[in-house]
Amino acid sequence: MRHTHATAAICLSLMLTSLLFGCAKREVVRQADWETDFRSLSFPTPTHGWFVGYKGLIAHTADGGKSWVRQNGETEVDLYAVHFSDEEHGWAVGEFGTVIATDNGGRFWRTVDRPTQAALRGLHFKNRTKIWLVGEFQDMLVTNTGGRPRIGAPTWQKQNTPGEFPLNDIFFLDQNKGWAVGEMETILHTTDGGATWTEQSSLTEDMSDRLLINYRRAEFVTDKVGWIGGTDGSIYKTIDSGAKWYRQESNIPFTDHVRFAVNALDFWDKDSGVAVADGGHIVNTKDGGVTWTLRKSGFQTPMTGVQFTSKTDVWVCGWFGVILHSADGGESWKTVSGITAHNLEDVKFLDDKRAIAIGTGGTMLSSDDGGQTWIEQKTGQRDTIKSVYFVDENEGWGVGERGFVMHSTDGGRTWSYQTGGMGFQLNGVYFLDKQRGWAVGELGSILYTTDGGNRWAPQTSLEFQSLRAVHFVTEDVGWVVGWPGII
Repeated sequence: MRHTHATAAICLSLMLTSLLFGCAKREVVRQADWETDFRSLSFPTPTHGWFVGYKGLIAHTADGGKSWVRQNGETEVDLYAVHFSDEEHGWAVGEFGTVIATDNGGRFWRTVDRPTQAALRGLHFKNRTKIWLVGEFQDMLVTNTGGRPRIGAPTWQKQNTPGEFPLNDIFFLDQNKGWAVGEMETILHTTDGGATWTEQSSLTEDMSDRLLINYRRAEFVTDKVGWIGGTDGSIYKTIDSGAKWYRQESNIPFTDHVRFAVNALDFWDKDSGVAVADGGHIVNTKDGGVTWTLRKSGFQTPMTGVQFTSKTDVWVCGWFGVILHSADGGESWKTVSGITAHNLEDVKFLDDKRAIAIGTGGTMLSSDDGGQTWIEQKTGQRDTIKSVYFVDENEGWGVGERGFVMHSTDGGRTWSYQTGGMGFQLNGVYFLDKQRGWAVGELGSILYTTDGGNRWAPQTSLEFQSLRAVHFVTEDVGWVVGWPGII
């Protein structure tokens, strides 16, 4: 008898472990290639590129994005901008005035004396010794020594500018002509290599009452023609070196009463350009910005950097390790790294190839190759999907926030919605067969169906806590687990 009780206890323990954590043998088959938020990218050639971001991460490709390696930048602070002039010489800047540089393609990065304790947001250089930096507290800094100390010469010099607000980007077309942009409509211009700077304005009389814009990036293709981008989906163009700026219709979508912010833009020539924004939005133009077309990125994460490497090839980076590539000038995009911007809550394999993963924001990913590659599916749902269960390769159910229940009969490719009936968040779902199933959730919610979910009836749990998962071994015997320590 004692042996029987021990065996039963072991079986129950194993069953509950499987219920809470899945099968004992677990293996990560796919994750975002880079667990970081990328902030900037630089491709000096079509084959060599660098991406930088959160906690000092530096990723490098030497084969046009086919493979990537991580480089050691000798820092763990966030990096906000990177610029390479060729395959060997590059700089990156970031939080707390961090500056690093390389002379051998990133095989070794040296730490440069910090010119400030403020965050540095942008940099640019046309030769290996004169490097420009911009950042918080109106800082504009320049070195004429390549950042190396020299006797009788300061490593860094602070430039006097008429600006009063933090700067986010600096761009030089040649050794003399440059622009810097920043917060509160700041636009600065130099024609003498940065010796003096003058203010420019994008305000016109008919725009005097609009929201002030924080400019994020500047890009020029000639000494006359250029663009700047920033908050409220703003893209401005000039055809006279910035004497006048004209707002273009970016077609960046709205969030509440303002548009998502444009974080970066790049042009191959006077006609072909791409801009990227928060919310995963990408727009491109083929006519110099007369028309901008919204393109599908497949992501909702902020996009932070963009660069052309040829008239057709374009690279984009973003938060959550996202790297995208376009081979048609920005009209369509392929995911190189990253899965989704949202946290994932559950995954189920329908067979050895087909899998469904679900998560926050109505996120659903599907794989048809055993989890090696994933694509994001539209669910029409913004609430978090907490759990999903399939009784065979076709029929399954999902549950989530605010008590919704959804049902699929084609392997999760399409979904219809059923009424859970109580309105409380549902955290777990299990079906014994195609007719009989249970869903559990907050405040002790337990729902039961005998007709495949067309109708759900509440059952009494005697608990008013958070129920997390449910499993049945027969039509009468089942277990529910939850918080705090409920079985």
